[in-house]
Amino acid sequence: MSKKISALTELDVDDVLDSDFFAIVNNGQTKKVTKESFISSGLQAIKDFYTYDFFHDDNIQVTSDAYEEIGRLTTPSRSAGTYTVTNSMLYSYDNTNRSAFFRFSLDGGVNWTEIRKEPKDNADKLPESYTTTIVTTGAKIFDIIIQAKTEDVTDALTVYKLDIMLEKKK
Repeated sequence: MSKKISALTELDVDDVLDSDFFAIVNNGQTKKVTKESFISSGLQAIKDFYTYDFFHDDNIQVTSDAYEEIGRLTTPSRSAGTYTVTNSMLYSYDNTNRSAFFRFSLDGGVNWTEIRKEPKDNADKLPESYTTTIVTTGAKIFDIIIQAKTEDVTDALTVYKLDIMLEKKK
């Protein structure tokens, strides 16, 4: 009995239901494996492939004119691959003549990307989003930091919602 299973790569599987062993043909090479080891390694492969990490916080108040951390996502070691990092927030700033400042680090604070926004109306709730791709060739611990500050200590910045997401794409 021969069955064909489609997944990320095409596999030919012989006698899957009737035997403790079966052959896998992948990229022209045949390997004899037990059902148990196939299921175990398959589950690990799925776990490695579909990695998703998330940070969320609500109602963060910032009144300092020096950067302060408002969110951080630090992961356990993740396998090599292509990852998408997205952060998004909804905020308001109470001064239309000065700016709110945000900065993002993907490497634990070594390098920063800074964004400066001046609202046109202090009642506005403004969205801010930043997405980038990271390709790793080996295991990696991700340390993603978001910081914020006001232009003046008399100003108030309110971050209503803050999300940081890390998702493995391949």
